[in-house]
Amino acid sequence: MAATAYSKFRLFFGSNGGNYVSVSEFRLYGSADGSGSNLFTGGTPSASSFYNSSTQASAAFDGNSNTTWESSINSVVGGYLRYDLAAPVIPRSFYIACTIYPAEAPKIIDFQGSNDGTNWTTIQSFTDIFSDAPSKIKIQGLNLYLGGVALQSDGNAVNEVRIYNWTTGDLVLKTTPANNGNWGVYLTSTGDYAVMYKGASGFRPIVDGPIQPLWVN
Repeated sequence: MAATAYSKFRLFFGSNGGNYVSVSEFRLYGSADGSGSNLFTGGTPSASSFYNSSTQASAAFDGNSNTTWESSINSVVGGYLRYDLAAPVIPRSFYIACTIYPAEAPKIIDFQGSNDGTNWTTIQSFTDIFSDAPSKIKIQGLNLYLGGVALQSDGNAVNEVRIYNWTTGDLVLKTTPANNGNWGVYLTSTGDYAVMYKGASGFRPIVDGPIQPLWVN
């Protein structure tokens, strides 16, 4: 499936357990690994709220890690940080940093795109964006999807699907398939992966690979 180009992007926030949310830097890239030029240039930043004149939305897009956007009090849920471009682009990754006030880092995020500023499409959702990045600095690949159907020879779903880096052998993540065997995960980077299907006792695990994720909307 081809990815969709948008001219407007925003982080739409859910609860982070606090009274404020802040983002020090937010950048967008056309590559999965955050290489190349930041696409958030020459456009217009905005936000649902800001704490004071020095923590307005522009502070998250100025390339300065010593400044930050910060919301007003009690305005986390349903708040957003937005950037409007002059022309549509296809996002492949974003960089997010929350180093000024790490305790105010977002947790639940819908990364959304729009071409009219009214109708927003969720490109990808995150339930704990910094769960694997305690430094509160992260490059997040977008819409890299790997999935399939994992059934045992008796027709039942396997107990677990494990994804490994094909080159290093490191475990990337694991997931439990649905009762019909369907499974799918979003990955953060391109490259080759190995997929291991772990069945119930008495069924030998099967490993398939190398497999590359697909770009999806």
